[in-house]
Amino acid sequence: MEGVSEEIINNIRQNWREVCTQPRAYQMLRFAEQVTRDATQIQQEDIEALRKVGFSDADILDIVHVTCFYNYLDRLADALGVPLDDVLTGKAGSSESDAPKRGG
Repeated sequence: MEGVSEEIINNIRQNWREVCTQPRAYQMLRFAEQVTRDATQIQQEDIEALRKVGFSDADILDIVHVTCFYNYLDRLADALGVPLDDVLTGKAGSSESDAPKRGG
């Protein structure tokens, strides 16, 4: 990720709650985690928490879209047995030999 040190990225991956000190970023990550874990449990209060720290409805829609798209790509990479980075850069399945084999 450009402009962010590898150390910060790793800290966020390990426990974003301890690293994230900005209320706006905290609420965004909390909501994205909730979308990922169980979107059916999102309540109006969750949306209001995002609005309270300055997110517009369009921003909230963007958060949902990006979160869902990332989750889709992550599951796609898992199902194909390729690293997510390869999916994001278009390297996944670049040749027949890269494709996952069925039935051993």
